[in-house]
Amino acid sequence: MSRVEAPAVVRELSLRVPPADTELSVPIAFWRTTWARAAGRLLPADTEALATAASFGDVWMLMSAESARTGANQTLHAFLHGIPPRYDDPHNCRGGHFKMRPHTVASAHSLWNFLTISLCLEQIPELEHVCGASLAKRARNTYVQLWFRDSKNRAVVHVLQQWLAATAERWFFRCQMCPHKCLLATLQWTPFAVESPPLPMAGPPVFAHSPYSIPGLILNCHGSPQPCLRTASGQLNDSEDVFG
Repeated sequence: MSRVEAPAVVRELSLRVPPADTELSVPIAFWRTTWARAAGRLLPADTEALATAASFGDVWMLMSAESARTGANQTLHAFLHGIPPRYDDPHNCRGGHFKMRPHTVASAHSLWNFLTISLCLEQIPELEHVCGASLAKRARNTYVQLWFRDSKNRAVVHVLQQWLAATAERWFFRCQMCPHKCLLATLQWTPFAVESPPLPMAGPPVFAHSPYSIPGLILNCHGSPQPCLRTASGQLNDSEDVFG
């Protein structure tokens, strides 16, 4: 990705972005989870706190650098500072995530970039319920996830679902809603020190109204939302396809 010097439209993502030195209302922390196979299943083995972005330029740089450093059986996360990307964290244990299957690896990177930029520019609706976005690379497939706090809040889930359908459907062909409570019972997390990168925050995120949180900055090319998402219901299966 090229350097951002001034407000511009990233045509690939249909997003208007600010100058690189624009400060974020809430910093974005980048993490990487490494997965290992045990008893025929892929399970989380280690999660590393990488860095925290306080400006849009930092986000832009870290997206490019860390996605290139993330290999097979690793997941790269861009989360609101203070929320670690773990299903058992208090911010996440009652929540869930949309798991999207992109058309290609390039589509996966574009989708994750779109969600990360939308997160840091406060473009995602119901933002106070959103935790972050993940890019999960596997040996055969690559997935993208959008994490949220409460899987039982049907109104929030519906709004996020419709937003994904309206703005991001060009990059994926399948979307599954995964409640974290269904995953917690089958996952054994390896303990690690939850040490967030710099810029600690006390309490829940508070979003300031900025010129980048007003409607109209996302240049949606699709028109009205289309009912393209398929939401999973019932018991989640125990396959690799559900995790990470």
